[in-house]
Amino acid sequence: MNKRAAISASVAEALEGHSLPLLETQLSQRVRFAESALDGRSVFDYPAGRNAAADEIKSLKSEILKLYEASHG
Repeated sequence: MNKRAAISASVAEALEGHSLPLLETQLSQRVRFAESALDGRSVFDYPAGRNAAADEIKSLKSEILKLYEASHG
């Protein structure tokens, strides 16, 4: 297990003891996130073909919306 994976697993384990929902989506440390910040753009401004950063954000958004809808009817 690499260092990042070990840290992620430790954080997830520590959070399990709280009443917060843990999301399945994980945001990776991607070059696209840094590029978009430096360019003053969104990850969605780049071509969709091989844009894993945008895919991760879409997945995160979907999970958050599901949680919100479940708790707010």
